Amino acid sequence: MSLSSDSTFPKTNVVVKFTPQYGATGHHLLAQAGFTPPLHYCHFEESIGLWAVMMDDIQGTVCEGNRRLIGGKKESLSEAIHILHKNNLVFGDLRGPNVIITEPGRRVCLVDFEWCSSCVDVIVKDPEGDTDRVIHPRVHYPADILMGHDMDWAPGVGRDWVITKEHDVYRLSRM
Repeated sequence: MSLSSDSTFPKTNVVVKFTPQYGATGHHLLAQAGFTPPLHYCHFEESIGLWAVMMDDIQGTVCEGNRRLIGGKKESLSEAIHILHKNNLVFGDLRGPNVIITEPGRRVCLVDFEWCSSCVDVIVKDPEGDTDRVIHPRVHYPADILMGHDMDWAPGVGRDWVITKEHDVYRLSRM
């Protein structure tokens, strides 16, 4: 697919996806730091009830199987996760298929931000009363998460359970 908004815009290969949830905040944050493909479009489309996401199609190698990341690749992934965590965001789905090695030996990009979101409840104080109100709850794993033993999820991962920074750190140690 080519994206061309006008005659001066260079043609570029893009990926378009439609998904029921998307961690746009985390994606934007890591795109600014060069750890994920730049976004061209990322909005929830009421008419279809899905997020429409368009980003650059990056070239690289998917981190598959039991291959461990070493050197610059591991440092690159650690830095990306650190950026999310210091902003109270979690990635949640830190598995090989979501890590693309873009510069052999040095750099990785994360993809698939469906589970990336806040790891703390966003609360507002009720100015009229004693109750606080959660306006954005912390992120949970999906109810249909695959829980097979071969997935090597962190302890505490389960259907509709809260995603924590510790889960990302556990998966990072397995990469």
